Amino acid sequence: MIPQNIFREYDVRGPVGEELTDDVVAAIARGVATYLVGRARKTALWGRDNRPSSEPFAAILSDVFGGAGLDVVDLGLAPTSKRRNQLSMINTNYRARDMRK
Repeated sequence: MIPQNIFREYDVRGPVGEELTDDVVAAIARGVATYLVGRARKTALWGRDNRPSSEPFAAILSDVFGGAGLDVVDLGLAPTSKRRNQLSMINTNYRARDMRK
C-alpha cells in the first residue's frame, strides 16, 4: 500500500526504506507511466540528486517506463533547470516537477 502522506503539491517525500520503498517507487512509476501513455506521450525524462537512493530509484523508473513502451531519458545528476531545458528540447507538453525534495 502506498502511504498517502508522501504526496505533496509538487513532489513525493518520505523516509527512504520506510515510506519510500522500491515497491512504492515502482507503483508510483506505473501510475505515471499509465498517465503518460494514456496521453500519447512518448518520452519519460528525469534527473536526480546525489542521495544514495537516487540511483536505485532511477533504475526502477527506467525499468517501469521502458516496460510501458516509453523512451527513457535519464539525465543523471541534474538540477531542475537542466530538466526543464531538456523537456523543451524534446518537445514534450508536460511540466517538469522537482522530485528531489
